[in-house]
Amino acid sequence: MREINFNDTAFEFYSCKYSSHGKQEITSNSFYQIWYIKSGTVRFVNDKKTIIVSSGDTLYIPIEEEGTAYFSGEKGIVILKFSFRYFPGINNAEYSSQIVTTTPKIISLMNEIPFETIFSSLAVWKFYEYLDEIQKMLKATNLKQFKKIEKALEYMNSHDNYNVSTLAKLCNMSESGFYTAFKRIIGTTPIEEKHRRQVLKAEELLISTDLSVEEIAVKVGFQSAQYFRKIFKKHYGQTPLEIRKNS
Repeated sequence: MREINFNDTAFEFYSCKYSSHGKQEITSNSFYQIWYIKSGTVRFVNDKKTIIVSSGDTLYIPIEEEGTAYFSGEKGIVILKFSFRYFPGINNAEYSSQIVTTTPKIISLMNEIPFETIFSSLAVWKFYEYLDEIQKMLKATNLKQFKKIEKALEYMNSHDNYNVSTLAKLCNMSESGFYTAFKRIIGTTPIEEKHRRQVLKAEELLISTDLSVEEIAVKVGFQSAQYFRKIFKKHYGQTPLEIRKNS
């Protein structure tokens, strides 16, 4: 359920409430988005990353970055959403989706934004004060650095089984150099990224098939069902069977 608090052609400010479990497709649009999680947990997933934000966290989603937001929380999920068309002084490509360090100053500025049903210049002024502080916390994406590991990512997209040695050779790097570069650019280690991709495939199989957890574990590349369950819960905060039950 979405309660509209402020809506203009250039801005949409919402207080959103969701049931204990649900999801929302984030499709290409003409708005930047900032989500402040008041309660519950949100897992934002696309083909490049998984971001998990919980109560007190802030999520930034740029224009045209698509994905799926999964909601979970025993007492429901409440999110303050700020959508806006104009982000002064930046190129959209500089910032990918990410968690924003939510400082006390950011919270204070956010709380000064009036949620009104009628367009207000005060709301816009207060929002851009808030956005200015948000921008200070955003981490820019270095596209030149990304190119260094592009071949590895392409390989990971088309193969289920691989190791760090194979990926490093594709990028003409030593294993240690590749490992360091990958973590700096993607934000996780190559193994963590492999696990992320495996559990994404596992989730699809849990929802779309009647395969057992053990069969799915093997199918996505885990040798141990117990280890698969551990990694799966680490990513989703729920067991494979809980995801199947709530889908």
